Amino acid sequence: MKNNVFLGAALASFCSLAFYITSTNHMANKTLKVYGNGQAPYSSQKTFSNKESKPESSNDENNLSLTTAKKSKPALAKVITNQLNNPVHAIQVSAVDLRSDDVFANVQNSSRPINVNNTMKLFLLIAYEKQVAQRHLNGSQTYTVKASDIKGSDALLAPNMGYSYTYLCQLMMNKNDNNAANILLNKIGKNQVNQIIKTSGAKNTKLLNDFHNEVVGTTTAQDLSLILKKLYQGKVINSASGNKVLGNMLNYPDKGLASQLTGTVYKISDKYSSAALVQSAGKTYVMTCVSHGTGFDFAKMGQTINDWFLKN
Repeated sequence: MKNNVFLGAALASFCSLAFYITSTNHMANKTLKVYGNGQAPYSSQKTFSNKESKPESSNDENNLSLTTAKKSKPALAKVITNQLNNPVHAIQVSAVDLRSDDVFANVQNSSRPINVNNTMKLFLLIAYEKQVAQRHLNGSQTYTVKASDIKGSDALLAPNMGYSYTYLCQLMMNKNDNNAANILLNKIGKNQVNQIIKTSGAKNTKLLNDFHNEVVGTTTAQDLSLILKKLYQGKVINSASGNKVLGNMLNYPDKGLASQLTGTVYKISDKYSSAALVQSAGKTYVMTCVSHGTGFDFAKMGQTINDWFLKN
C-alpha cells in the first residue's frame, strides 16, 4: 500500500514537472503584444521587421532620457534641452543653420517615427509639384467636385463645381482644407506619394491614411529638417517647383514653432508636429519638432531657437 502511495506521488510530481517545462518553453516562444493607449490612436494591424521603424506609442515611453546627436552645437543643444524640461512624452527637436553645415542640433528622447496628421500635407504638396514638373499632371486641369468628396462643413468647395488642381493646392495649404487635400491624394495615389517621399530622402516618413483621419502618417523631426533644407537647396525637386512648395507654406494658418516670429517664415504644423524655415535678420535656418503628446508649447520652443540664432 505504501509502495502504491509512493509511486502515485512520484508520478504526480513527474507530470507536474513536465507541464511546467512545456509551459515555460511555450511562453519563451510567445511574443507579448502591447497596444498603445496614448492621446493619438495607433495602428495595431502592422507587423514590423527589424529593418523597419515602428510609429511611436505611449508604451514606448519608458525611457525618456534626452540625448543629443553627435557633432550638435553644444550651446544650441543646451537651450533646446532646457526648454524641453523633462518631457513626459516622446519628443524630437531639430535645428539647422542653412548657411553653415557645422551649426545644428538634434535633441530627442526617441528616434522612432511619431504619428502626425496635417503636417503630411507638406509631403503631399511635394509629390504634387513633382508630378507637375514631370508632366504627369497638369495643374491648370479642372476637377469637378463630387458630393462624396466633401465631408463636414466646407464653405470653399461646392459639389458639381470645377476647380483647378493649382487652386486645390492653395486651398489645402492656405485654408488647411482636408477635402482639397484628399482630392489631390486620390489623384496622385498614396503609393506614388510614398515613393516620392522615399526618393526625397525622408526614410522615416510614411503616408498611412487620408486627411480625415487622426493619424495621417508618421515622420521624425530630422526628416522634416532634411526636407526643408533640400527644398531650400533645390534638391527635392527642381528649384522652381521647390519654390512653389515653399510659397504655399507662407500662409499656412497653423504657425506652430513660428507663432512668435517675424521675417519670412515657411511653415506647417499640427498638434503633434511643427516645421519652419526662417529667414530673419540675415539668418536662415530650419527648426522642426515632433511630439507624441498633444499640448506641447511649439511657440515657446520656436522663440527659444530663434533667439539663439539671432544672437549667434
